[in-house]
Amino acid sequence: MNSWLRFLTVLSFGLFVCITAGSVVAGKKKTGPLPSTSLCQKKIRQGVKGTVLFLKGNHMPSPDKATGSPAGVAREIGFFELTRIDQAQEGQDAGFYKKLKTRLIKRTHSGKDGCFAVKLKPGRYSMLVREKGEWHANSLGGNGEIHEVVVAKDSVTEVQFRITYAAVF
Repeated sequence: MNSWLRFLTVLSFGLFVCITAGSVVAGKKKTGPLPSTSLCQKKIRQGVKGTVLFLKGNHMPSPDKATGSPAGVAREIGFFELTRIDQAQEGQDAGFYKKLKTRLIKRTHSGKDGCFAVKLKPGRYSMLVREKGEWHANSLGGNGEIHEVVVAKDSVTEVQFRITYAAVF
C-alpha cells in the first residue's frame, strides 16, 4: 500500500508541474501587469525559458506524509553577467544579495504560474529572482558562481528555478 501511495504522490506531482506551465512577460519594465493567459509554450530560438517555483514547508521524504508541492510564482527575474559570490554584497539571509557588482543584462518576469521565456545572446549568466526586496539565488558553482545559466548559439536553455528558503529538506 505504501508503494502505491508513493507512486500516486509522484504521479500527482508530475501532473501538477505539467499543469502549472505558464505565462511570459518579457521586457525591461520593473513592474507591470502580468498576462491573463498562459504563454508557456511561447517559442524562442535562443535564450532561457522555464519556471520559477516556490517551495515551503516540510519536503523530507516520509512514507506516512506527502511532502509539500512546489508552486509556480510570479517574480522579477534578473540575468546578470556571470557573478561570483565575492562580487555580491550579502543580504539579509543566506542566498540573498543586496547588490551585485556585475552588470544587469536583462530583466523579465515570470507569470502567475511561474513560467518565463527570455531571448539572450550566447554567454554565461547569473540568474536571480527578486525576493523580499533583494536578489535571491540558492545555488553556487564550484568557483563561487551564483546560479550560472549558459546560453549556446541557436539554442534554448531550460531552467527550473527553485526558491527554497522557506522549505525544510
